[in-house]
Amino acid sequence: MNTSRGITFAWLGHPSTVVALAVLVINDHLLKATFPGPLTGKLSDVAGLVLAPPLLAVLATLIAPRLSARRTGQIAMLTVAAGFGLVKAFPYAAQLASAAWSLVTPSLVRADVTDLLALPALAVSWWSLGRAHRTPVRLGPRRFRALRVAVLLPLALTGVAATSASYVFEAQRVEVADGRIYLGAGYSWGEVKSWGVSRDGGRTWTRAEAPPAGDREPESCAGEVCYRAAPGALGVQSRAGYGPWTTSWGFGPRDRWTLYRAYGDLDDIDRQLSTVDVVTAPAAGGYLVAAANGRDGFALRDTTGAWHRIGFPWLGDERLVPYQLPDDRVLSIDRWYAGILAGFLTVAALLIGCVQIAKRAGAQGKAWELATPVLLLGPPVLLLEVLGRADPNQVMGWLGFAGAVPLAGLSAIVLVVALTRTVPRLVRRGRWLGGAALVTGLAAAADLLIFEVWTDTGVEHVLPLILGDLAVFGLSLLALHRLAASAGVTPWPPMRGPLWLTGRVM
Repeated sequence: MNTSRGITFAWLGHPSTVVALAVLVINDHLLKATFPGPLTGKLSDVAGLVLAPPLLAVLATLIAPRLSARRTGQIAMLTVAAGFGLVKAFPYAAQLASAAWSLVTPSLVRADVTDLLALPALAVSWWSLGRAHRTPVRLGPRRFRALRVAVLLPLALTGVAATSASYVFEAQRVEVADGRIYLGAGYSWGEVKSWGVSRDGGRTWTRAEAPPAGDREPESCAGEVCYRAAPGALGVQSRAGYGPWTTSWGFGPRDRWTLYRAYGDLDDIDRQLSTVDVVTAPAAGGYLVAAANGRDGFALRDTTGAWHRIGFPWLGDERLVPYQLPDDRVLSIDRWYAGILAGFLTVAALLIGCVQIAKRAGAQGKAWELATPVLLLGPPVLLLEVLGRADPNQVMGWLGFAGAVPLAGLSAIVLVVALTRTVPRLVRRGRWLGGAALVTGLAAAADLLIFEVWTDTGVEHVLPLILGDLAVFGLSLLALHRLAASAGVTPWPPMRGPLWLTGRVM
């Protein structure tokens, strides 16, 4: 029967909607950071307009299943079109949308009438709604219905929720008034909300009112030495007289990118992790230099010429202390992901090895029953980890961690059950177990070597790690296949019962 839920789930699961979800996530968490500009910005609008109507319709029919699917779809499309138009055309509506969406995740919605060019994307959503009416989802048994709700709907909600720009506290301005240095900070894309001042040459800081505004040049000089923010970088440049500009303090591109991933709450590295303002001030024994560095806080050069990252010293908030990079520049998220990837591929190889044994013993298609959930759930979890690592985001990172923990538990249970059901069917089980242990040990050593090479050559790109571990996975599969072929099997008798619970086949 063409129930409303069946039609709306077919709409949400239509290939065009799934592609829009993938484009939205990959664009907002990979492409925008790599290729910032109007093209990637508009691409998110197009994908969001294709995804939002079916998502809204599914939520409506879950709450009120008696609603007409066609009417619900039409209302959802009109709601999305009207809301998108208001938010993009009127700044006040954008502010209200930011406040409302921030109840879900810290967000910033900006008005931009050029984004209205994406509205024709709703035609794709309208077309997929028509296709859903012709081929609605048969909801089937309760467990399959629960699986759709538990997998597809959260992915769509996450894709939408994780695309908004985040608010973080940033160092924005530095000023000098009456010989004192003032530091000004505020939230992303906003005005300065808090000022701090030092009256003792930068040793202590207290809250202050905003200093008198004054016009300043991009350069700030102390005698013949001038300082400026390094263009498009996290750093400060200096020069003496009319000499060349050289780096006085700062982070190289690789370290800056590592900081960006370490903070985990930024959307735009160029906007939120760059030096934006520099000022000099006279002090006893020389002069001071202060720099505003976005999310990294403020940096101060003392009279001896030494630079210090001081964060937001007048606030006393430990959450705003500058992140200290590890000596090897490898973050815990890098080790976490490498461990998850290697562990999952090792378990997957052993599971497929058990499946091969079961098939040789006569299980045929039923041999995949237990291994399939692990093999299907693993890649999405690993994808969430990649997205959360490449473009740090609180939602994506949380989901990756939340998915990895149950995946690890499920994999362990399934592997134990698979081994206890299939290994007894081997004629020379000791040979297979010894060989499997050797293959697993060699795979672990190879994965560790790949990790060391990856961290030595730079962890900016995860693809070399993935390709290396996949090569180890392929070799492990080949070795386990030959082991199963040489160990011999005892066929299962043709008895009824679930294979992985009773060790029998139909």
